[in-house]
Parts: sequence; structure tokens; C-alpha cells
Amino acid sequence: MAWLVSPRHLPTKPMAALVSYLGYTLTTPLNGAQHVRTLLQSLWADTARAQRVKRIGVESWALPAAASGILAASPLGGCAWVTIDGWLAPLRMVKSAEELAKLRDNFRLTDIAHAAARQAACVGAREIDVWLAAKAAVEKAAGCRVPMGNDCVVGYRTENIGGWPLDHALRPGDSLIVDLSTIQHGYWSDSCATYVAGEASARQQAIHAVVSEALAVGAGLLRPGAVAGEIDRRVREIIVDAGYPVYPHHTGHGVGVTGHEAPRLVPDSQEILTAGMVILLEPGVYFAGETGVRLEDAFLITEDGAVQLTTHDKSWAPVA
Repeated sequence: MAWLVSPRHLPTKPMAALVSYLGYTLTTPLNGAQHVRTLLQSLWADTARAQRVKRIGVESWALPAAASGILAASPLGGCAWVTIDGWLAPLRMVKSAEELAKLRDNFRLTDIAHAAARQAACVGAREIDVWLAAKAAVEKAAGCRVPMGNDCVVGYRTENIGGWPLDHALRPGDSLIVDLSTIQHGYWSDSCATYVAGEASARQQAIHAVVSEALAVGAGLLRPGAVAGEIDRRVREIIVDAGYPVYPHHTGHGVGVTGHEAPRLVPDSQEILTAGMVILLEPGVYFAGETGVRLEDAFLITEDGAVQLTTHDKSWAPVA
């Protein structure tokens, strides 16, 4: 028998016995580290339990530092500590029907957010104005507060790949990267489009066309058995072959209870895609202080390919 240790507030479906510790209470000081120490000690202090429990599995990276001394003193009471870091990651990559329903609802919200952002991204609007329009649309649709990330940056920023929305105003012809995640039902979404205030220049249109092509090529490669690193390489080749600088971030990633999960589509990754994974693809082209374009969609890997989960408009019709 193995025991999995988790904070009490985390949604967990244990495959073995589950014990939890108190992480927060209204009436006492915050002292989660001591609570987990007490719990760990109790696992071998109980003689009857110790006779049954031979191994205790712990994700050591998630434990407070104060618990490290407990692990360092193992084995204790005849129990062997087993570090299970990474054991659950493969299970998290493949989504259940319940998880997919939650993710689909999040992607529905990001589609709503992008429709609002597209309308708000006009000459004179500030980054924060566009962001607040998107957030208001999401929360109206959801009927509750919805935490959101990630980026809302105008092209003339020196660091224009990502960042929180500020008071930078959109001038005629400015691009605006809007990378949106919603956090609902304990799960994340992700998505990105790039808008332009007024008319896009010929250079911007060319960049947008190449990034669109890279996204489409990547989507066509998503299927069971595909190697993450190979997809990354092929998508980057589209950008480089067109004469643009390669983007300094991943080509894609999984999503679920956190915004970035395995598998990651990065150089040299040997992770194999399987049915049930949800993958984000997000190629881009950036010229610091001038303009930037990133486009991102979500896909569910199926038995014979992939199904797109995001439907937001990524075309570059001018916004008046």
C-alpha cells in the first residue's frame, strides 16, 4: 500500500490511499509547513498503520522546505520513502472526459475574450483598455469573477513578446499581441491573436501570413505518435525559411491544471503525442520596438489527428 500526501484544498483523484494536511484555517495562524511535518510523522507513529504501510510516495518538489528534514531521516518506522516526482505527469497529459469538458468551457471563454479584444483594439485605445474589455466580456459570460492571464503588448514596446497591459496607446498601424488564458473549474485555457489598429503595413501583413502558415503546418503535424521536438523543428523552419528571426520561446505546450504542462514542443524533445492530449501551438515573429505577431490555437489529439478547440478570429481585417 502507498500513501499520497496532498494539501487538503487540492482536487485529487487518488489511485491509492490519500491523506491530507491542513493548509489554511480561518481561526489559526498560517502554519502549513508544521502541519505537513506532523502528518508525515504520524504515518509511521501509528503502529497498526506502520505494519501495513511499507512505502510512502511523496512529490518532494511540492513539499515545504520545512518537511525536508523528515525525508532526509528516512526510512522511518520501517516505511520507505519513495520520491514519485514525475510519476503523475504522464497521467496529467492525457485528459479525461471530465477534464475536457472543463477545458472546452475555458476555451469558449477565451473565444469570447478575443471577440471583445478585437473590437476594443482601435486607435487611441490603451493596452489596459483592450484587456479590461476582454475581461469584462469573459466575466459577463461566466457570471462570476474569472482570473485571466497572460500578455497584452503593443508592438512598439522594447520588450514586445509578452507582458502585462499598461497604458501604452495604440497608434495607427500598431500591432497588439493579446495572449489570453482563463482559469475556470480549476483548469487553464490559452490562446493568442494579434490585432492591428487601422491598416496593417505590407510588412506586417507578410509577417502575419508567415505566422499563420507556421501555425497551420504545426496543426497538420499533430497526431498520435508524433514527436514533440520534430513538430517544433518543422514549425520553426517556416519562420526561418521566410527570412524572419526564430521566436525565443516554445512552439507549444500542454495545458490543464496549470497554464504550461507537458508535453512541451521544444527543440530536442522526444516526448510522443498520444490521443487525449490537449496541445497549444503558438509561433510568432517579433521585431523589438516595432511590431510583433503571435497566433495560438488549442488542439485535442485524437486517434487519427487533431481537433481544434479554439475558434477565435485570427485574421487581420483592419479594426477602425
